Amino acid sequence: MFDLDSLRPMKAVTAVLPSDERGWAFEIKWDGVRVLSAIESGKVRLRSSNGNDITARYPELQALADALADHVVVLDGEVVAFDEEGRPSFGRLQSRMHLANAREVRERAETVPITYVVFDLLHLD
Repeated sequence: MFDLDSLRPMKAVTAVLPSDERGWAFEIKWDGVRVLSAIESGKVRLRSSNGNDITARYPELQALADALADHVVVLDGEVVAFDEEGRPSFGRLQSRMHLANAREVRERAETVPITYVVFDLLHLD
């Protein structure tokens, strides 16, 4: 299995904006949880930005393994929950962040769906 333990996501830092914005891309604040994911051998493993295994909290991301079945992939992204108006809502996401019981996770996944917004492809095969 790919070693996620040695990786940390690259987080935004405060800096002076370029005077000429052409040629630059800007990342919005998603108000989610930064997550590294490793997809390999039909399984997804998720690590938080501080290195904790959070795979069990977001079982719907197992669909990544199905979509990328023939590859070894490492992604850097953010798990986000959207409100009724389609805006990122950290408050909604908090109701899923610390669940440990599998039944509670499944039930909450029905009422608070998440989206995995991918920023970077860190490894492919």
